[in-house]
Amino acid sequence: MGLNVNMGRSRKYAAVDFDRRRLRVLAFTPTRHGPKFGQLSSVAIDEAVDVDSPESFGAFLARTLADMRLAGCSVTMTVPRGRVVLKPLSLPAGAPDGQLPGMVQYQIAKELPFAAEDAVADFDLAPHAHGPEGAGVEGVSVLAAAVRLPVVEFYRQTAQAAGVRLVRLGLRPYATGRCISRCVSSDDSECIVMVNVTADETEIDFFIGGVLAFSRAAAGGMPPRAVWPDERAPAVQKAVREVILSIQSFGADHPGRDIDAVLVSGDTGLEDDLRIALAERVEAQCELFHPARALGLSTRSDASAFAPALGAAICERPGQPVAFDFLAPKRPVVKRDTTQIKAAAVGAVILLVLIGVVGFGRAHLHALAAESKRLSDKVAAAKTKEKRVNRMMARVHSLQDWEKSRVEWLDHWAYLSSLFPSPTDAYVTDLSSRGRETLELTVRARSRDVIQALQNKLAAIEAYKVDTSRAPPSTTDPLELGYVYESKIELRVDLDAKVDLTGDPPARPADDGSSTLLPQRLRKTRGRSTAARGGRR
Repeated sequence: MGLNVNMGRSRKYAAVDFDRRRLRVLAFTPTRHGPKFGQLSSVAIDEAVDVDSPESFGAFLARTLADMRLAGCSVTMTVPRGRVVLKPLSLPAGAPDGQLPGMVQYQIAKELPFAAEDAVADFDLAPHAHGPEGAGVEGVSVLAAAVRLPVVEFYRQTAQAAGVRLVRLGLRPYATGRCISRCVSSDDSECIVMVNVTADETEIDFFIGGVLAFSRAAAGGMPPRAVWPDERAPAVQKAVREVILSIQSFGADHPGRDIDAVLVSGDTGLEDDLRIALAERVEAQCELFHPARALGLSTRSDASAFAPALGAAICERPGQPVAFDFLAPKRPVVKRDTTQIKAAAVGAVILLVLIGVVGFGRAHLHALAAESKRLSDKVAAAKTKEKRVNRMMARVHSLQDWEKSRVEWLDHWAYLSSLFPSPTDAYVTDLSSRGRETLELTVRARSRDVIQALQNKLAAIEAYKVDTSRAPPSTTDPLELGYVYESKIELRVDLDAKVDLTGDPPARPADDGSSTLLPQRLRKTRGRSTAARGGRR
């Protein structure tokens, strides 16, 4: 139609995904050629926040969006697999498209474990991919999904409490599949399994040629980091059993279909252990899902946990229909009664004739119109003045907030430098501050013990609170300098605590070659990255 589909919406968009322990927010701008990705933020949910309460969680979401400068944005979310009834259906061939929603509503009502009037259902046309192979050859194959109305209302009320507009509520496995299609090259015959691990559940999705063919969720998820020593191995083995059970169920519906690859994603810290355990049980290539490079997200180590959010952003394309949207599901076409329309038209003509014959005081109407214009001009002038006052108030509030949020970060950084180990053991690759009380460091070290000792030293200081929920050290050495362990350390600064912000940093080594050696390694690493990207194209 050529209309601007974003009319009335905020130009800022965010894809939101969360479980009971972490909130993940992706800022993006939708375009007709795909989204332009912005900032990614993964935030630990405070213990005081009730994730099941729209008011409590919505307030926490509002604070996070405000920190990312996304207040009042348009938001898209997805419903986890565990809250969705997913059924492949075969409908009669030759049915007009306008009749498909009604057929789906009728068929899915017989499959639901709850009342049909308490459900919101939507569907996706996906021939050759859903249900047992060979089913629906003479009909129309669709994948129907239904959620309870209270689930949809939870997301609506959460967005309302956060002060944002919820523009779409999709299906999490479908969004994950869109992300995989953008990041992994495969043909129509390949079957890829995505195992997404969260604190709430382990979601296991099967995709054939990028189309969702089978999906199930294993309740329980992964334990928090605090109990890893006792529950690490049992949690991994439980997830492996669920994946094997899912592969067996998929094989029963798709006999003879082999699994080509298994991808593992998430940010619980057990993803690599799960990948290794699956590789011993599954006759397929098992890898960690890394979408960062394919989507131009630099080398962010936790990007795989954003797969549903990235997929939701990819789905949000102006003017393009979306397979699943529980806010605006596909509805049966309502047939118009032409007899009633004609009768109404005749009545309208008669009414106009009566109005023309009878008439009314034109002079009085003219006076009312003049008075209405005078009042409209007065209102417009008042609104113009109000805008100037609001702009002035916004500036005053900005200055007040800036004055309140001043933190002497340089003093804290100088103090932290005195606590760091020798530069021959560790160095900082990134330093940033978020909000008013948070300082985030990215540290590279020669051993895990160095990072652990640094965390213990920082945790012993009263003014700093170390966030132990950050990702554990990863083992990569892109510069080949021997610093093979990388970890992020997040410090929350107690502004009321007194800290002696003095100290001397460790002396640099006498044979420090960072001014010559590091640029050489950087050029070498960038050369390999450029060659790899060229090869992938």
